[in-house]
Amino acid sequence: MHRRNPIALLVAVLTTLVMLLPAASAEARKKKGACATAASVTADIWVYAGPIVKKALNAAGPQGVTAAQIMTATDAAIRAWNKLVGNKSWAKIGPRRLDFNRLDKGRVVGRSTRMFVSSMPAVKPVTIELTKVGGKGKLQVAVCLVNKGNRPKQVSVFTLDERVKSGTKKTIKVKGAAHHIVKVVLKGKGKVTRSVQYKLRAKM
Repeated sequence: MHRRNPIALLVAVLTTLVMLLPAASAEARKKKGACATAASVTADIWVYAGPIVKKALNAAGPQGVTAAQIMTATDAAIRAWNKLVGNKSWAKIGPRRLDFNRLDKGRVVGRSTRMFVSSMPAVKPVTIELTKVGGKGKLQVAVCLVNKGNRPKQVSVFTLDERVKSGTKKTIKVKGAAHHIVKVVLKGKGKVTRSVQYKLRAKM
């Protein structure tokens, strides 16, 4: 029986692995997508707002965190956010605060990007609602989660093209949102002269 040279076999295996690495890296980048941005922002939120959420969870009863406790924690997280927003690194990234159970409105022009980051980690599953209010642009929407280790994960991505009618609402249920920072990234994909008006809400 012919036996292969073990050195030649090892070289063949290593060559195959090297060829596969770029594809694996590209796939990883594709899964993270827009979620990989603003790492310094989410890291700061974990430091300053993480204890706020922990306090709310410790005070929760058998039925979990109440709406009043969520509101109290949110207000405390907003105060922390306002202190952090003066940070120079934040100013360059320009994130918008995503407050749970509150409505945000805005416009994405051309191929610009609008990024929303929750002011604190979620304590329950979250539902993202995005409504197209008007405009003739094309919009890509990515929903991301960031864990305590500050590792991002893209959980949903969809596109509203030019043909989508105003008033159309997309709903994304994020069951694994608890104990994660929630990030929503809106990216214009259409012509530079067009825009999309939207309403965004993260319900918890």
